[in-house]
Amino acid sequence: MEVVYWMWNNGFMLLYALLFLISIYRYPKYFDTPMRILPLLLAYTLTTEVIGMLIRDYPEFSLFIEDYHKNNNWLLYNIYGILEFLAFLWVYSRYITRFNIRPFILIALSGFILVSIWNALLWDFRTVSQVYAYWWSAGVLMILIALYLYQEWKRDPRTGFQHNLLVWISIGLFIFSLAYAPIDYLRFLVVHDGLEYYSWIRPLHLSVIYIYYGCMLLGLLIMDPMKYPDKKTRRKAGL
Repeated sequence: MEVVYWMWNNGFMLLYALLFLISIYRYPKYFDTPMRILPLLLAYTLTTEVIGMLIRDYPEFSLFIEDYHKNNNWLLYNIYGILEFLAFLWVYSRYITRFNIRPFILIALSGFILVSIWNALLWDFRTVSQVYAYWWSAGVLMILIALYLYQEWKRDPRTGFQHNLLVWISIGLFIFSLAYAPIDYLRFLVVHDGLEYYSWIRPLHLSVIYIYYGCMLLGLLIMDPMKYPDKKTRRKAGL
């Protein structure tokens, strides 16, 4: 039983490592597309989680001198949230060709910068989850994901859709973005307002992590070679 409990609480680290190895193995199928950043993103995710765990569990790895911040690792995850958002914003800006999303991308990026600055002014960026910035980025990504999935479904719902790596990543990311918004807010309240930490928060968080990266794993296993949208298609979309 203890092994099962440990695997449930820490198995996502093994999943990240497995995904990284498979993404390297599958790299020839997407090395010349925007998805070539996937192994780098997975490596960064795994590194962030390992360092975050060390900071949380071992005071000697703390980023702060103050005792009351010894196990605080939010700085790592706040930086990670920014870089992950920018990475996917770039990927979807390349792949969404059915719609002219350039104005939306500019608004989304400008808004994210402003909300992030406002959030950091309200609460310490180093020690508190930047919930408003996450809500903005999650909302933007869910809109882009919806547009991309609609585009791919209209293009080829029977053959190309289910073997498209980015489709599976998008499904997992949409579920995660939607579910993590309230989780992030509750965790923010625990740190900032001293709210009681509900026992169901972590199991729910882990569940959406496994769903997200499980979708990514499935996509990597069944994917066809990815194609980069041709220049003609991109010009028609105003990109």
